[in-house]
Amino acid sequence: MSALTTFLRCCTVLYVDAGAIERLRRAAAGVADWEPLAEVAERHGLAPLVYQHCKTAGLTLPAMQTTQLRALTLRHRNAAATRRDVLSEILGALEREHIQVLLLKGAALAHMVYPAPALRPMRDVDLLVSPAHAGSAQQVLRELGFSAPDQHGGFMHDHHHLPGASRQQNGLMISVEIHHDALSGDVPASIRTDNLTAPVQKFQLGDRTARALGHVDMLRHLCHHTFEPIAEIKLGSVVDLVAYADRFREDIDWGSVNREFPFILNSLHCLHYIAPLPTALVAKIGRPETPAPRGLGVGLKPISQILRRGASPGRAARELLDPSDWWLHAYYNVEPGRSLTTTRWLRHPARVGHWLWRRLRAHRHSRHETGAIR
Repeated sequence: MSALTTFLRCCTVLYVDAGAIERLRRAAAGVADWEPLAEVAERHGLAPLVYQHCKTAGLTLPAMQTTQLRALTLRHRNAAATRRDVLSEILGALEREHIQVLLLKGAALAHMVYPAPALRPMRDVDLLVSPAHAGSAQQVLRELGFSAPDQHGGFMHDHHHLPGASRQQNGLMISVEIHHDALSGDVPASIRTDNLTAPVQKFQLGDRTARALGHVDMLRHLCHHTFEPIAEIKLGSVVDLVAYADRFREDIDWGSVNREFPFILNSLHCLHYIAPLPTALVAKIGRPETPAPRGLGVGLKPISQILRRGASPGRAARELLDPSDWWLHAYYNVEPGRSLTTTRWLRHPARVGHWLWRRLRAHRHSRHETGAIR
């Protein structure tokens, strides 16, 4: 693990106390090459937090990196204000059409958990509606000036969200995805408006009341999203999950969570190896006592990424079938310290086979519908 990665992992908290500041300073002292800092922090969705924490800790970074982080922070601040206004416009339009909508991931967390929305960079705005209203919601976006295709094609056919809709606003490209399921079909579970485990919760989005998933559904969604196939686990997703669990730790029935969705606690325990969980949260859910598994922070490259690179069949198979131990523990809910033999040789190959089958089926459906239209 590089010294820069160690430093960035120390930034995966919303607030820094004396202990966190000391860890940041020690980590910073070990960094010899600061040049890629801004690019890597931005890729992980951490740039504004890194800039804020460096200021709080009194760290002196090279002038170029300080300027880059400051510029990124200002850009995200302006983007957050523009995105809030557009999102309020969208919610109002959907409400007039009597379409119930829940805000997912950053669209909700930026206002529910983060000290300021600008500290939570976003690429897309994700909205969850019932399957019956997905098409109508996409039409509402068109009427608001968004470019919004009807359906994915090829391997993305029958996806859990409609194609992204986009619109320029104040020089910013706003992208919105209408979901009819918060979880991908690659996951053996679903989070839809008709199968939620608890009532939704409300929060303030500017002067408008918005709605989000209840605590357990939110944790389920964030866990699956954090460990979805990706070459390197995004540190911004680590902040989302841990900060949410800590923010609402007194409101969550952790005993019930452990009985019904034990993978949530296991996910948090696996993240503890990357960035120690807050003390108050550890008091609620405990922490792992075994040595860190192999491959901390390393995930599994998405199938599309592996195939797009034109890898040979042998190399593609190796990349798909040999993920890190750490990722296998988290993704398949195997507690650290327990054997991965069955998971590595049976469960994971079966899951990969399912992923490939889904994509081939989607491609066939797409070709069939295209042929029917012609």
